[in-house]
Amino acid sequence: MRNDPPLIEQRVRHTVRLMLNRPEQHNALNTVLIQRLREALWRLAADDTVRQIVIAANGHKFCVGSDVEEMQKLLDAGEDKVEDLLQLGQLLRELDRFPKPVVGLVQGEVYGSGVGLLACCDVVFATEKARFCLPEVRLGYVAALTSPYILAAMGSRAAGRYMLTGEHFSAAEAKRLGLVHEVYPRNQLALEANKLLKKLQATALHAQLETKAMLARQQLTPVDKEALLESVQLVARLRCSDEGREGIHAFAEGRRPSWRPAPQEELADDL
Repeated sequence: MRNDPPLIEQRVRHTVRLMLNRPEQHNALNTVLIQRLREALWRLAADDTVRQIVIAANGHKFCVGSDVEEMQKLLDAGEDKVEDLLQLGQLLRELDRFPKPVVGLVQGEVYGSGVGLLACCDVVFATEKARFCLPEVRLGYVAALTSPYILAAMGSRAAGRYMLTGEHFSAAEAKRLGLVHEVYPRNQLALEANKLLKKLQATALHAQLETKAMLARQQLTPVDKEALLESVQLVARLRCSDEGREGIHAFAEGRRPSWRPAPQEELADDL
């Protein structure tokens, strides 16, 4: 496995799966893997033929967070280095602001910044045996880079508990708190993910992109008069677009919009 790439990219039609591929290191995020992820996100964001991406992992664990061995080497070398932290922070920011739907598939344990990755996804499915942990306090530091995204996903009270205690919590608890959307048996995870990808691809492309952009803005912007006017203008503009007109007419006429394939023609981006 020593020469294997830290990130495997697989594409099926309009879906790209980014597979964390450091199973012997439990998919810990080192500087090389972080950079590979960032490069992939930049490229895929600009590729108009890509509709959505999937973040998954090879091995028994999804991601144990930052690479502690790499951090230890930096400390042992006496380097007061922040570049690795900046790279991780930029990765999370770019994933959170990725302009297309991002689906996270969790097959095993997730720690620290791995939880941060999932908090930046739009939809997260996990297996029943997946477990989660924010162990930074047990390592002597804090989850400062991931906390904005985890708080947004789980709420400050729930996130605060697990950030303060560093205790593990189950997939069922992660779903209850909003970090995970659905929990399935492991042998059902890929099937359910494919169903979700079909639903994502049955939507109007530009409306979907605008929805992601709108959600990103509204997470940071209070609903004041200016924000309300912006939302009204956005809805009006999309409603009058070709896709908006077709979607409204199709709904009123009880038919499928032109962009949605007939059931017998649906093609899943199987994983």
